[in-house]
Amino acid sequence: LYDFDPAAFDAHAHDFLRALRHPAHLNLFLAELKDEDVTRTEYPTTTTAVAATAATAGRPGEGGGGSLVGPAGLGGGGGGGGRDPHGAQRALQREMLAAGPRQADGTVDTGARPGKINHVCAVVRAAIEAVAPRRFLLSTLTTYVRQVPSGLREVLVVLKDLHVRDLKRQREQQQQKDAALLLGKVSAAAAAGSDGGGGGGGGGGTPGK
Repeated sequence: LYDFDPAAFDAHAHDFLRALRHPAHLNLFLAELKDEDVTRTEYPTTTTAVAATAATAGRPGEGGGGSLVGPAGLGGGGGGGGRDPHGAQRALQREMLAAGPRQADGTVDTGARPGKINHVCAVVRAAIEAVAPRRFLLSTLTTYVRQVPSGLREVLVVLKDLHVRDLKRQREQQQQKDAALLLGKVSAAAAAGSDGGGGGGGGGGTPGK
């Protein structure tokens, strides 16, 4: 998800979170992160196939200069001589895989991406805070655990803050219950006093008759 287009992932991390049906899916994504470009290390054929297609498209007789095969199965107007464009593409792809992708300085790109895990965790954590911090609380903790070096101190801070907030919420709820109970007692006492006062007034009027 990240390596195919890092800029797009950074720009749409909020949309990525909103599309998730379950927070566990985000935890799985974070747990599988590596400081490497998987399009180079695990799925190199994906990117090299695109590059090979682009390369063969411009070669005469290999997809870039008219028809390769005529109606009768003979060479067409592009000078292809009946050559198989798919075979040429596969051959070029094998050559590119064997040579290995190159970096800007010409050295072989091994796919290592130091700091990728920390970057992705920071992007996801910021998106969580903006989208749904309560729903993805466990994922927030995971981003701290997965970063290098591991942010266990930050995890403890988050857990402490959560505990303090829960205690505060419990106290507020208890205060509301106590206030409601006290109000009920006051109302009951006021009603009883009103009834007693009315009865006393009626009894005092009897001797005067």
